[in-house]
Amino acid sequence: MLSLMFTCGYSSANAKDKTAERHIRVAAIAIVEGLSAPCITATNGSLIECSLNTRTLSEAQKIKAPDGVIHVYADKMDASKNPPAKPMQIINLGSATNIILIFIPTERNYKIMQIQDNTVPFGAIGLMNGTTSKIIYKKGTEQSTLLKSGMLGIIKCQNNDGFEMMISAQNDEGKMKLIRNTIWQISNEQREFVFIYGAAQDAKFHHIVDFKKNIN
Repeated sequence: MLSLMFTCGYSSANAKDKTAERHIRVAAIAIVEGLSAPCITATNGSLIECSLNTRTLSEAQKIKAPDGVIHVYADKMDASKNPPAKPMQIINLGSATNIILIFIPTERNYKIMQIQDNTVPFGAIGLMNGTTSKIIYKKGTEQSTLLKSGMLGIIKCQNNDGFEMMISAQNDEGKMKLIRNTIWQISNEQREFVFIYGAAQDAKFHHIVDFKKNIN
């Protein structure tokens, strides 16, 4: 299991490769009205415009971020102001060169989850616990796996075979409640990011699919 990185602020860690070209792909759990085309800038003046999609990851866009730091603005207008408007978030990419940014709606705009692109391989499902409760999942006859809040579990699949998934969440009384019992299936040519969010007793699921053919 891996810990998810919610980039709600600035991290002091410096990038190891100061000249690395970053490849950024984006998607959203849902679109906040008026905030569907965020703009990303680097401290050297590089700029890219993004288009958020709720079903698939965008194509990779390249940006040179010498110190690993990027600023995410609501749109190009905010990013192009002199001086620029206040960014939605400042993100330190560290030494990662291939990054997925997932935009999760908040009351005002978004919080952004940063995932290294190679974390979830093709032929696998990344199950992400975005609730504040513990999640337990069980694939077929395998042992159950505990997924704490903010953690990512990798579920590897084989030969496009369907398998049973049982997912339980801890309710307000501290007891585990079954919230999903289903059959999942995925081919080796795709991968899927499944986000569990909201209140655990009434958790919501969102699926974002990526295909190997979309990798440049």
